[in-house]
Parts: sequence; C-alpha cells; structure tokens
Amino acid sequence: MKRIENSLYPEDWKKVAKDNAIRYNSSLESFRGLCERVSGYYFAERYPRLVASKLTCRDVEKDMEEAKRFIKALTMR
Repeated sequence: MKRIENSLYPEDWKKVAKDNAIRYNSSLESFRGLCERVSGYYFAERYPRLVASKLTCRDVEKDMEEAKRFIKALTMR
C-alpha cells in the first residue's frame, strides 16, 4: 500500500493539499469543486489535443469570482 505523502503522482498531491486545507479550516470544504475544476484548466491549456474542453469565458469568469471568495476565506483565519 503506497503512502500518498510519498507519491509522485500529481493527483495524490492535490488530494493531500485539499485534505490539509480542510483540516486547517473546515469551511474550505465548500471550495473543493472549484479546486477540481480549475486544476483541469492547466491540462486543457497545456494538452489541447488530449483534453476536449468545452470551457467558456463565462465558466472562467464564474470560477474566478468563486476563487476570490476562496482566497478571502484562506486569509480570514
């Protein structure tokens, strides 16, 4: 059984980071969906032929507004 902390897989590191953030402040759980969505932005940009993205400007704008609330929540503690 592998220990996630010792993993080289980005998916595992994302999980550890999110879990640690939620332990730090449980209200951050509400931003889990945002984190999942925006982590996919990099792959859509970096590997456009591998990732079929139906991302719209409206999607990005909506996520940017939610990200602002996320940043505020991170700095409120």
